[in-house]
Amino acid sequence: AFGTMKLVSPLVSVESRAVSTSNFVVRILNGTEKVAEYTSYSKMPEIITLPVGVYTVEAFSPNLQDAAWDSPYYYGKESFTIEKDKLTEVTTLICYFSNIKVNVDYSEDLKALLDLDVKVNVTIGQGSLDFLATNPNATGYFKAADVENTMIAVLTGTVDGQYITSTQTIAGVKAGEARKITYSMKKIEEGELAEFGTVIIGGETFVID
Repeated sequence: AFGTMKLVSPLVSVESRAVSTSNFVVRILNGTEKVAEYTSYSKMPEIITLPVGVYTVEAFSPNLQDAAWDSPYYYGKESFTIEKDKLTEVTTLICYFSNIKVNVDYSEDLKALLDLDVKVNVTIGQGSLDFLATNPNATGYFKAADVENTMIAVLTGTVDGQYITSTQTIAGVKAGEARKITYSMKKIEEGELAEFGTVIIGGETFVID
């Protein structure tokens, strides 16, 4: 008992018009079993014959990595049913941004004090990227777990001639979010506990936060 599936053009679209879907991977599943996979959406057939049953079609960006520069990941899925001797039309499948996007920046007063060796290492799960202060426009994309993720940011380098290390842990980071880490200077009063990396300027102590 077989039926057919027809792709309503375009089957795959994304929430961002700037992203091309032509190289997206399209996969058809029966439960957890993969029954078909097409490595390029632009080259898959319009009509597909399948046994009667309930299926899921999913589409996603190729080459998902733990962490990568300028490489956003999109994913979407939709269920459909194949009936005997009938044509099932599968309508538009929207793929949503499913990474965690990260940028790093500095307040203007802090930027003036940074040496060329300053960098921020950001880690989420198994992914890790070094954001260099000399490349402030860098955008990193991290693989996200289904549940909440923890982001660890470690700033190291020379600030106003003094080498510092400043570590922060940010919990509750989720897939589909964009996180911007902005470092700034905060004056530490006498006797106040300095939680993060400090630098002394003009006899006064500042924390890099």
